[in-house]
Amino acid sequence: MANNTGTPASDWLILSPPDEVRAQLARQKWAVDRRNREELQSIYASDCMLILKNQGTDELYRVGGRDAIIAHIASGWAANTTWMPGSMVHHIGTVLIEPAANQMIRCRSYATYVHILSTGQTEIQGYGKYHDYWRVEDGQWRLHEREVHLFGITLPNH
Repeated sequence: MANNTGTPASDWLILSPPDEVRAQLARQKWAVDRRNREELQSIYASDCMLILKNQGTDELYRVGGRDAIIAHIASGWAANTTWMPGSMVHHIGTVLIEPAANQMIRCRSYATYVHILSTGQTEIQGYGKYHDYWRVEDGQWRLHEREVHLFGITLPNH
């Protein structure tokens, strides 16, 4: 992509680390909504940890490692055949970026889960509260740890 002068974006668009994390956060939501496993590979750190909590308190399960996390996400896609790419939209709300220990960035955010029904109407299915830690791996900000607090959604224990 180029700006209006024809200069490649890589030559004129330099993001700060907080902006890079915000961009990665948005890429993660886009990849999940479009069921794009390959794009998720560049978002999660190799040793990432995912912790899911129901209603914000009860831990449902933990998944460790990029491949296992992506497989977990994909299993949700397979289990819900009515949720096709584009039929779920993560609407990211408040995003708070703070420095963290060990040259990481702490990011707290919210997402509302909007489902697009076969009729074309939409409905809110619930929301999540995310507590993330991001770090640089292979020259890119990647998700190192994510704790998700789910509200309005019932997931089975794993």
